[in-house]
Amino acid sequence: SNIVEIGIVLAQRIWDSSSGFDVGQAFIIGLCGLIVLVVLALIAAQLTVLIVGAFVILNGGVVMMGFLGSEWTRDHAMNYFTTVLGMSVQIFIMQLLVIIGNELFMGFIDTPSEGVADYLMMVVMSIIYYALVATVPNMASSLT
Repeated sequence: SNIVEIGIVLAQRIWDSSSGFDVGQAFIIGLCGLIVLVVLALIAAQLTVLIVGAFVILNGGVVMMGFLGSEWTRDHAMNYFTTVLGMSVQIFIMQLLVIIGNELFMGFIDTPSEGVADYLMMVVMSIIYYALVATVPNMASSLT
């Protein structure tokens, strides 16, 4: 995914810039790069799980369509449509957040950093971004 590529480029940029600092600051900067990379990889993993889950639900729905013929099982089949709608809203919101995050982190790649505080800000922003990606799509799908 593009978010992983951005994480790798950002981590490489962070690690490359740690050479001008003393050992303690270089360790903190290297740790910041690792944290940013792991958090962005977790976001890509969540997106992958959501897409694979949608694929399984959509293909499993063929069996559920057979239950529409009976009055007794019609409610179960209708719940399938609600599930598909909720899953599609989740994927839409997740893709929207990933695109916004891509633009945010591309700005970090293009802008030179001044010191350790900038790298710590990248860590904080990546953690906040992960929290948004982990919670907002579920909240949006609950509206369906």
